[in-house]
Amino acid sequence: MEAIVVAAWLEKAVWSLLVLGGWGLALLALPGIWVMWGVAAAYVWRMGLIADGWLWLGQVAAIGLLAELIEAMGGFWGVRREKGSWGTSFLTAGGAIAGAIFGSLALPVFGTVLGAAAGAYAVAYLVLRKKGYQAARSRQIAWTAAWYQLLAYIAKIVAATVIAAWILWRFWQG
Repeated sequence: MEAIVVAAWLEKAVWSLLVLGGWGLALLALPGIWVMWGVAAAYVWRMGLIADGWLWLGQVAAIGLLAELIEAMGGFWGVRREKGSWGTSFLTAGGAIAGAIFGSLALPVFGTVLGAAAGAYAVAYLVLRKKGYQAARSRQIAWTAAWYQLLAYIAKIVAATVIAAWILWRFWQG
C-alpha cells in the first residue's frame, strides 16, 4: 500500500516538474504557456479526468490566449495611449512581432523581449516621422509603445504564473 502512495506522489512530482519547466520557458519569452497546457492535457488524459478536465483545459487555454493577445498588442496600445493613429498602432504591433523574431535570432532568450520593445519603438518612430510628426513627439509616442510592450510581457508572465499555480493546484488537490 505504501509503495502505491509513493509511486503516485512521484508521478505527481514529475508532472509538476514538467509544469515548472514550462513556466521557466514562459519567463524566457518562449511558448511556456502552451507547454504547461500540453502537460495539463496529458495529465487529464492519463488520469482519466476527461469528463471535467476538458472544461478546465479550455479555461486555461482562454487565459493563455488572452495573455498572448496582450503581449502581441502591447505596442499597439502604447501608440493608442498617446493618441497615435490606428494605422501606426497596427504597424507598431507588427514591428513588435518582427522585433521579437529578429531579437530572438540575435540574442536568444532576452532578445525576444528586448527585440519586441525595440521593434515597437522603431516602427512607431519611423511611421510617425514619415507622417510628418516632429521628432520629439515621435520619440514620445515610440517610447510609450516600447514601454507598453515591456508591460505586456510582464502581464504575460503574470498569466503564466497564474496558469502554473492553477495547474499545480489541480495536480495536487486530487
